Amino acid sequence: LAPRDQMIDGTCWSFSCTTTWQILCHKNNLTTGYLSPQLLSTCHEGFLIEHMTGGGNSRVANSMLARLEGIVTEEAVPYDYKELDCPTYDKKDCPTYILGWNYLPKDDQIAIKEHIMESGAVSASIYFTSSSYNATTKIYNYQGNMSSNHAVTLIGWDDSKQAWFAQNTWGEGSFYGGYLWISYADSNVGKQCTAYTDLTPVNSIDNVHHITSAGMVGGYGY
Repeated sequence: LAPRDQMIDGTCWSFSCTTTWQILCHKNNLTTGYLSPQLLSTCHEGFLIEHMTGGGNSRVANSMLARLEGIVTEEAVPYDYKELDCPTYDKKDCPTYILGWNYLPKDDQIAIKEHIMESGAVSASIYFTSSSYNATTKIYNYQGNMSSNHAVTLIGWDDSKQAWFAQNTWGEGSFYGGYLWISYADSNVGKQCTAYTDLTPVNSIDNVHHITSAGMVGGYGY
């Protein structure tokens, strides 16, 4: 499916995540159309970020997956950047639940490639500034210390270019018909990558019990 246009600042993360889910669903013959980024953009209760323009990341998206929300078809809930209220929808509009995801090790090219091969795509974050795009090589390569301000979906790679092939969210008129080459050496592209795995039929779960609508917001490891 063609890359979409987020139209406003603040929703790239919801497009990146839903595109990653969408590709996984397509690989498993669960849907053929678009999934809607509307729920992620307007239903992330428990997080102190504004609807639509407040931004987000895969952790916000995954908190919604954990409470069996977030995945719905575009046909049932069309994306509307002017609508700030959380929409209603029916369970039948959800092609699946996704209950498995992996936060990939930083800058682990092998892990990213393996998950692209397995699931079709990986959600990633970059810092975008137009000065880091090389018009000659057609490759984006930011070198700096700024934190990520944009999300894309990695769908392939080319070792001869030393670059990832990413689906962007600025419409088909940007870069390669809406796609973008991002250098392996980019300062941010490998730092916050999320891959999705386990698909669960919607009729296999009736209820989910939780104590916070935010889901997982942090953790400790040893």
